[in-house]
Amino acid sequence: MDRFTQMLEKTLMPIAEKVEQNRYLSAIREGFTSIMPFLIIGSIFLLLSNLPSEALNNFLGSIFGAENIAKLGYLLEPTFNIMALLVIIGIAKSLLEYHHIKDTSALILPIITFLLLNNFTITLTTEAGETVTSGGVIPMGYLGAAGLFVAMICTILTVESYHWIKERGWVIKMPDSVPPAVSRSFSSLIPAAIILTVVFLIKVIFEYTPYATVFDLIYQCLQQPLSALGNSLPSQMISEGLIGLFWCFGVHGDNVVSAIMGPIWRGLSAENLALVQAGKEPINIICQQFRDVYLIAGGTGATLSLLVSIWFGAKSPELKTVAKLSGPAAIFNINEPVIFGIPIVLNPIMMIPFVIVPIVLCVTTYLAMSLGLVPLLQGIEIPWTTPVFISGWIAGGWNALILQIVNFAVATAIYFPFVKVLDRDLLKNAKKKELLQE
Repeated sequence: MDRFTQMLEKTLMPIAEKVEQNRYLSAIREGFTSIMPFLIIGSIFLLLSNLPSEALNNFLGSIFGAENIAKLGYLLEPTFNIMALLVIIGIAKSLLEYHHIKDTSALILPIITFLLLNNFTITLTTEAGETVTSGGVIPMGYLGAAGLFVAMICTILTVESYHWIKERGWVIKMPDSVPPAVSRSFSSLIPAAIILTVVFLIKVIFEYTPYATVFDLIYQCLQQPLSALGNSLPSQMISEGLIGLFWCFGVHGDNVVSAIMGPIWRGLSAENLALVQAGKEPINIICQQFRDVYLIAGGTGATLSLLVSIWFGAKSPELKTVAKLSGPAAIFNINEPVIFGIPIVLNPIMMIPFVIVPIVLCVTTYLAMSLGLVPLLQGIEIPWTTPVFISGWIAGGWNALILQIVNFAVATAIYFPFVKVLDRDLLKNAKKKELLQE
């Protein structure tokens, strides 16, 4: 076991360190984190307009009017439906801070390049079957989830190009007597002009290709295939296994894996939400809420089940104390006290169930959804700190709540024998210490 642990440590730690230190992946993670409050607020309004109980929906509709309840969905337009546009700001801010650039113009520039790549026309079909093209508008299609990959790539390339140009001194330098804000604006003029000219040429060139826009190319050749790969049971099982393994060596596995998979999961969530808004059924089993609702009761590794196993099966004072102190935080899916208190980190006994449990729950949840026993998640953003069972009812009603109970029982059953082994080992060591003291 020690050799196996050492082998994993040598293999995983370099990978984890590179991912954690990669400024682009960190910027993407921060970009999504920065828009989370707005996505949650939008989800709350959507939830109120579409509660998981038909009786409650009818009751609220009878009081406030069904039309007024439907208007709660207005908040989705400036949140979920322009997600790609919003995430640009967070990514750009992170990269600019890394390069110590304080120019406000540099923060605005990625938004302009992103919009420039988009079309400012929309094609509509009339009732008579005629095709009408209207200009002076921005199509919403690629401002949301479908434009996420272009938004990320565009922001990174724009900020890095801006930094590269300024490092070479290709700027307009103003006298010292000019106010700093004005001076920074003029210093941004040449870098912005170069970047926007290049983006303009790219846009024109793409108009002569079968793809028409960069968005079409990226979406069809990159985003769709990656989303299809991410929307599979094997992919999710591998992701959950890696998250657990990284945590076992003291590395924040969620940050490492979510930096890569997060945009894919959120894109799948947004696709489900768009379908629900259009009055259709969601199609993606895997999405961000798949993990948040069903796989992390108590935190990564579903460690609330581990605490229950300790409360009912352990006798050692160490485990009892950790369970007592970790319980309140675990209710809200915060489990660092468990991971480092038991500890699970570098613990050959507890590493095994910690990695296995999320993978097993992933399988049970996927099967329940694919068999139609539980409805697919609608893409409503539920805060990851929402306690288990409450999150299930909010996300999918009673069926989802029952699945959470089943998953909780399965996780507890897996943890229990390992807790007993660890408990016996701790009690044995405690007795040895007592004998030595005597």
